[in-house]
Amino acid sequence: MEITLHIGERGTVDDFVYAYKSGFLINYGFAVLKDFGSSKITYLVYTKEGPEKVESFDTVTYVGKKHWSIERWKYEEDGNDMDTHNAKMARF
Repeated sequence: MEITLHIGERGTVDDFVYAYKSGFLINYGFAVLKDFGSSKITYLVYTKEGPEKVESFDTVTYVGKKHWSIERWKYEEDGNDMDTHNAKMARF
């Protein structure tokens, strides 16, 4: 049985990294770059505009021909001064 990535498959960067091997993902324009001098890992996906760095919590969608669509996420403070660790995820 051959494993393929279908157009429209969507998930967080972490979802793809844990579901597929990096050697498989590179064939679809998704690069997992490891810095051997440290434990830092960088993720790059190819978009129609060129390669872009993504974070593990960003949502990506495979759109075909080794190209991805990215939905970026950022943290927004919820305004509660008493609890600085309380943040919510929000799309922008």
